Amino acid sequence: MNKDIPIWQDIDRISVNTQRRSAAAFPKDVRTGEEKRRLLNGIWKFKFLPGSDQTIEGYQNPEFDPFSFDDLEVPSEWQIKGYGTPIYTNINYPTPISKINIPHIDDKKNPQGLYIRDFDLTEEELADNVFVHFGGINSCGEVYMNGTFVGYSQDTFDETEYDVTRFVHPGKNRLAVTVHQFCDGSYLEDQDMWRLSGIFRDVNLVFKPKTYIQDTYFYSEFAEDYKTAHFRMQVAVECRGTDCTDAAYRVRILDADGKAVGQMEAHCPMLEDGCRVTVDTDCTVEAPHLWSHEDPYLYTVETTLLVAGEPVDLRTHKYGFREVKIVGYNPDTKRGPFILLNGVPLKICGVNRHDFHPDYGHAVPERIIRADLELLKRSNITNVRTCHYPNSRRFYELCDEIGILVMSENNLETHGLAKQIPASNPQWSAQCCYRMTNMVNSFKNHSCILFWSLGNESGNGKAFPDMKRAAQQIDRTRPFHYEPDAHLETSDLFSEMYTVQTEMKEIGENRPHIHSRALWNGGMGYRLTPEMSRDKPFIECVYANAMGHSMGKISAFWKAFKSYDRLAGGYIWDFADQAIRTKTKDGKDKWNYGGDFGDKPNDGNFAFNGVFRGDRSPNPHYYEVVKCYQQVDFTRVGNTLQIVNRFMFTPLSAFALRLTLSDESGVLQEETMDLPAAGHLEKVTIDIPFDLNTKSEQLLDAYLILKADAMRLPAGHLMAREQFVLGQYDFSVKKETPAAISLCKRADAYVVSGAHFSLAVSKKTGELSSYELDGQECLRSGVRPCFGRANIDNERIAQIPFDFVRTLIGLNAFKNASKAMTPLEVTATQGKDAVKITVRWLCRYLDQVETTYVVLPSGRVLVTQTCRNIVPMDLPRYGITFQLMSGEDGVTYYGKGPHENYCDRKTGAYLGVYHFKSAEDFIHDYLYPQENGNRCDVRWLEVGSDVKLRVDAVGRAFEAGVHPYTLEELDAAKHSCDLPRHDYLTVNIDGGQQGVGGDVPAVATLKPQYKLPNMQPLPLRWPLRFNKYHWRVPAHDLFLPH
Repeated sequence: MNKDIPIWQDIDRISVNTQRRSAAAFPKDVRTGEEKRRLLNGIWKFKFLPGSDQTIEGYQNPEFDPFSFDDLEVPSEWQIKGYGTPIYTNINYPTPISKINIPHIDDKKNPQGLYIRDFDLTEEELADNVFVHFGGINSCGEVYMNGTFVGYSQDTFDETEYDVTRFVHPGKNRLAVTVHQFCDGSYLEDQDMWRLSGIFRDVNLVFKPKTYIQDTYFYSEFAEDYKTAHFRMQVAVECRGTDCTDAAYRVRILDADGKAVGQMEAHCPMLEDGCRVTVDTDCTVEAPHLWSHEDPYLYTVETTLLVAGEPVDLRTHKYGFREVKIVGYNPDTKRGPFILLNGVPLKICGVNRHDFHPDYGHAVPERIIRADLELLKRSNITNVRTCHYPNSRRFYELCDEIGILVMSENNLETHGLAKQIPASNPQWSAQCCYRMTNMVNSFKNHSCILFWSLGNESGNGKAFPDMKRAAQQIDRTRPFHYEPDAHLETSDLFSEMYTVQTEMKEIGENRPHIHSRALWNGGMGYRLTPEMSRDKPFIECVYANAMGHSMGKISAFWKAFKSYDRLAGGYIWDFADQAIRTKTKDGKDKWNYGGDFGDKPNDGNFAFNGVFRGDRSPNPHYYEVVKCYQQVDFTRVGNTLQIVNRFMFTPLSAFALRLTLSDESGVLQEETMDLPAAGHLEKVTIDIPFDLNTKSEQLLDAYLILKADAMRLPAGHLMAREQFVLGQYDFSVKKETPAAISLCKRADAYVVSGAHFSLAVSKKTGELSSYELDGQECLRSGVRPCFGRANIDNERIAQIPFDFVRTLIGLNAFKNASKAMTPLEVTATQGKDAVKITVRWLCRYLDQVETTYVVLPSGRVLVTQTCRNIVPMDLPRYGITFQLMSGEDGVTYYGKGPHENYCDRKTGAYLGVYHFKSAEDFIHDYLYPQENGNRCDVRWLEVGSDVKLRVDAVGRAFEAGVHPYTLEELDAAKHSCDLPRHDYLTVNIDGGQQGVGGDVPAVATLKPQYKLPNMQPLPLRWPLRFNKYHWRVPAHDLFLPH
């Protein structure tokens, strides 16, 4: 300890006077059952100071008048409220934190907040010991009561409690807290997140009797058949302000109906003032109702402390009987290794979740936490990794209640200095162990927690086995996780981040593997032999990066996960875009990212990685997650449907099966039936009650529907869906009745006319520049080839700030080539019943670029386009683009949907006829604008209201997009609020677009089958027509249960 430097700069002073963390819950009044605590949330007096070298002397004292202070809501983070600067970085440490002189914080650049809260205490309240409990202070807090220093702690995301009994008195009291934005502990908090500050979780006054329950710890050991549980419990009792010679406690385990299923009693040895004792007890519970994510059944453990036979303290805690363990590879059965939950192998359908909201920062209200967890539950997401810090206690309580499996992670990441901190430095190791034991002590009684994680992206060294040993002294019932564990000597799980899907086979077969390639180790990683990983199940603690337009082919991961025992699933990165919401002058939502507040250094929109947008509306890849995480597999074999149940504890009889047979006109037949009680991984075969012999295209859809309220989901909830395409779609060109058609060869264009239409192809631009229907112009801009798309995050390498890199990889090459292309030759010939106009184009990077228009007497135009990519750069798309005249809106199509989809992200999209009243509903605005709104496997498309454009597929399906803004505007916009809205639509018809990728953050990593091929012709053929009459086929009666 160095008294010459501030406490928040002293690496050896982790905390001062903090209480031992406890899982005993808040005390309750033994007579009324009400919690003996008082929330101090609300309006506090607050003063923001731009540096920690500044101060206001004596502000902590009761007589200080805070007239110059502002009002600030607690809990909150002051940057969200308009003080200071929000900073977003991923790897880089903020400027005040020295990367050379470690540890050192520049006090002139280290803002601080001074907090004051006055409150009254009664004589009755002072009969108890008084504690002040902080749910979280970001990043550290010096606590004062009535002018006297009480204590200090710098572990941002863990609870902290102080005994203030001797500092308080009847009547008015003053609590004051000095919060520094950064401290030496900030070196351990280099998470990919917004760097915000303040008292951001609940503040409570807690009243405990002189002899009280300091802690509880309980767990169960099970018979092999799980029909008997041996419940074990430790109760810690402490005296403050008294001695105790006759203390005892009794415990009741109550089921959901309040019936006691287990009881225990124990006496405590004599206790002197200031002493603590732990007493063990146990009991047997017969036929326990097991807790799981599918059936989160909770008992109540009620612990009453008695002194001289009189109850003085009461604690209650929800508890679920469940067991998690790891079993290694069995060479006799050649099965395993497994993660077992209640004896059944677990596949993790998970997501990483920052405890963050665009309106509140890290001060997330309970109602939003609950809404988030219920959203996950509805989305087939059953596992959460608390990246990369513990969440509030209410989060864990809700996960127990709702049934969410949790990897609870220590508040540790040193990404930018991972080779130096914590390593094997005993000072840093002490800080890491403090954080780890805080978390485990606080939350060890929560059944939802399956794994403890030692931290994230923090290198290697002795600190990690030190943390595990310290935590195991508290809890030995859960496996421990740490992804960068070089040779799997500490972690009980074999875990990696962003390992590409093509390596899953190597890992699944337990072959030699290079483990934990990362930026901090230069991408070198560590060589694992099969012996090192043989008995350790593999998880992807981070996979399928969801940055912007991403998550291509997550279905391939799950095909692998299901194929190998040792592949136990993973956690998607991540739950929701980390945006801060503000309003523009015209009232639009602005979703801010790094740099928007002038913060330097920053990592831009690298914070936008969500399955959901910041407001929790789904990004389109959400639907892919729902499909891949569903727990039933469907396979059609002839006229039967085979169903494999992947639910761990729920029989298929809990669901109804609805089958529909449809075509583009709507549902032809449907039937709903019950299913037999098949269990985990059992297969049933169902006869399909429809005639499936058809030459024309029909759709067989299977829906698995929850029959009654269960799993914390309502009856009628859609649990799984599959679609089978029967027959063949007719992609032929429809014949027309012969009629008159004329060709006029003007100097500037070829003009073709029929009974009700006239169109022109410009000789100068090569475009189909005009299409008039009964004298009314239909095109605002001409039909021309298009080979570029607005850059997606995975293409523009968002984490690299140098534009020359993007130039080197040819990021905008094909967009620029499309703009610069010119016609080499435009020719026209008239046949008996048609006019043919051919345009040969000169286009950089491409050859054989040719567009042919065959104009038929009805006004239908058969468009054929070819091109060939002759350079090694990836071609983003090939197709055509044009704009419709103002006032036309509405989109109807028959293809994959209803949401946007791309060639490597369409498993969760289904063929059908979908109608959108407006193009606004057809598109999807990513918070950072990029390519969006595409639809694959389109058979036909209609756009417009009064004058309809109709496009039909010929030979094969096409892809399509319709937008109320242009490609150039989309590519130039930096925020979704920057995008204009026009009263005209831009239409794209494509022979294909490349995929979106997403195995690795902001790098496409496209597999060859999702790239457009080089050095071979790429054809596109489709007829277009405008018509004033409504001919749309009735929309498919899409079945979407709640």
